Amino acid sequence: MMALNSVKGSAPPDHPLTPRLVVRGHSVYACPFDTATIPAFRFTEALETLADIDQDKVIPALDEFVTRA
Repeated sequence: MMALNSVKGSAPPDHPLTPRLVVRGHSVYACPFDTATIPAFRFTEALETLADIDQDKVIPALDEFVTRA
């Protein structure tokens, strides 16, 4: 699971590592530095799926984070 933080005054600039997304009408940025694992049995139902364009931003952010860490 990756943290999605609200885009406000202290938000980092839009960057491939911290891509901007829209979730339920709110502008957020993905933060791969706040990534955690969660056992699959903890998930009971899907609340929302990111739009394809946003999925295409998150995957490269995770790739960059993992390969350059």
